[in-house]
Amino acid sequence: MDNTTQLENWLQQFKLGKTEAINWLYENYRDEFVVWVLKRHQCTEEEAIDVFQDSVIAFYRNVRLGKIITLQSSIKTYLFGIGKNLLLKRFRAKRLQTVSMEKTENVVPNEEEMPYEKLQNMERVKLIRQLLQRMKEPCRSILKLFYFKKYAMEAIQTAMNYNSLEVVKTQKKRCMKRLRGYTAKYYEELR
Repeated sequence: MDNTTQLENWLQQFKLGKTEAINWLYENYRDEFVVWVLKRHQCTEEEAIDVFQDSVIAFYRNVRLGKIITLQSSIKTYLFGIGKNLLLKRFRAKRLQTVSMEKTENVVPNEEEMPYEKLQNMERVKLIRQLLQRMKEPCRSILKLFYFKKYAMEAIQTAMNYNSLEVVKTQKKRCMKRLRGYTAKYYEELR
């Protein structure tokens, strides 16, 4: 079987939604992708794995929606290209002015601050609270418990009946990513 026929067979497997096809991507490319990302970009292994998963989802979605019928390159090249674009998008988003939850927790304007700085801090807190109200559960509760009520991760696990601490940490990370996205979008709309 030549490479073109093999490529077409895999694309057909993806189009049909075969689990084996997705497993094949993970088995063949995940570790290599993570090593590649860690060598070329400043990010953690966890971030590299997240980008790989997002790349697989984007690849799968493109095939299922018929955006990819044939490839001019290998699946690996296409998958890594998606990953590179997602990484660049992440880095651009980080460069955008975003409001960090860590900077807004318990902000009480300092008497020595200039009136403009006081107003800025109060506006940041107000924005974060508004964006939190728009978020769906469980994100809204997790972020409020952690940042505003100062719950430890273990306490959040108990309060929200999660099975493991790792699940809570992962969920909080995803929620923060969403909140940062909302914040970046808000500031982008102001421009």
